[in-house]
Amino acid sequence: MAETETDKGDNEIATTLYREAQDEIASLRSELYTTRRREWEVKEALTKAEHARDDALRDAEELRQRAAALQAATDRGDHLNAKLQELERQVEAPGAREASSLGLEAAELRQRLGEAERELSAEQTARRRTEELRARAEGDRSRLQRERDEARSQLGIAQRRAAEAEEEQCRAEEDAAQARAELAAYAREGGGSQHGGSMSNLEEEQLRRELESQRDHAAALLKSLEKAKAEAAAAREQAAAASQEDGEGPQKELLDRREAELARREADVERRASELDRREAAVRGGDGQRKDPDWPAPVKGDDASEAEELRERVAGLEATISRLKHTREKLLLEMDEMSATVERLFTENTALSEALVQQREISSKWELQAQEGLLRAEQLKNMLEESAKWGNGEDGPEAEPRSDSERLESELIAERARCADLDLKVRALSAELTKASQHTGEIGRSVLPVLSSIESRILQVVLNTSS
Repeated sequence: MAETETDKGDNEIATTLYREAQDEIASLRSELYTTRRREWEVKEALTKAEHARDDALRDAEELRQRAAALQAATDRGDHLNAKLQELERQVEAPGAREASSLGLEAAELRQRLGEAERELSAEQTARRRTEELRARAEGDRSRLQRERDEARSQLGIAQRRAAEAEEEQCRAEEDAAQARAELAAYAREGGGSQHGGSMSNLEEEQLRRELESQRDHAAALLKSLEKAKAEAAAAREQAAAASQEDGEGPQKELLDRREAELARREADVERRASELDRREAAVRGGDGQRKDPDWPAPVKGDDASEAEELRERVAGLEATISRLKHTREKLLLEMDEMSATVERLFTENTALSEALVQQREISSKWELQAQEGLLRAEQLKNMLEESAKWGNGEDGPEAEPRSDSERLESELIAERARCADLDLKVRALSAELTKASQHTGEIGRSVLPVLSSIESRILQVVLNTSS
């Protein structure tokens, strides 16, 4: 009777352990499914970001075409100015006979001057609109780049968590299989009845099936790791090309670390696959060992001592399971800390890349403004020389007929001076806008380390609280 109660208690303990292992495997599978779904969502977001980038590139091409059209309109305006100067030189030629024709040409010149002013205003409006569209396109491009980098980081995190979940599932299934095998061995040593033998055979068959499934799973993991290595090699080549173009190295180092991590995981999976093969060979060789006459028979001793020994072994198994759980929790915490560190480094790298892009844009804007200022100074110098020549004209009997042409010349000079003044004001505002953009970027870069330190402290507090 005592032996029957002991066997029942041992069977209940084994059933409880088996159920706990099954629950843990089910929870790990649900986490794996959630991680894979999140990975799919991240891939979808990355695809959308790439489509948006293509749209932005098309908009930029359209802006380039509009800029070319504006350049053509500017060339037409220069041609009209050349004609106007030619007419002015003709007006300066002496001759009372050409006074009436010059008056008509002056009227036509006024009309063309009005058209040129309207075209100039339209051109300035179109140029401002082009600048706005260009700035908007640059902002969209930088935003899409940030979204793409964030999607890549989330994809990497999701893949890493999926791999961790798969590893945890493998460990849990291996522990459960080992526990079932040991409990079956204890049942064979303690019981020895026909019912116990049939349960042992059933457990062995189930263990073989699970080992087969684990081998298939290990093969699938090897295939996925090979695919991930190929993707990492392609990404490394792209990063090398990008680093040669831009001179940036942190992305290459990050890809090197990821490749090393993938190699380590591949070695781990191969080691686990070899261990599974060894265990499968041991389980398959179990039947032959039992049929061997040299196989030791079940020990027949005191029932109380056997029950006590069985209880001690079950207690040892429970302690091993609790120790493995504690080790797993510790490893998960360390992985979370490593993930947070990687995310922080990736954020800093992204911020540095954005700052580099902003500095390049600001330097190009300053260079463009300097070139335009030099060109405008040369134009003003030419205008002053022309006005000086016109002001030193000779007085004589032709002063009366040339009054209209002189008035037109003075109006033309005044309009050019007004346009030059407006252009200088626009350039001053552009310089102030560039300075404001530069100050904004500097403020953002100064605030980013503070925010990252606050985030790391919050994460450390959360980890300490959870631990």
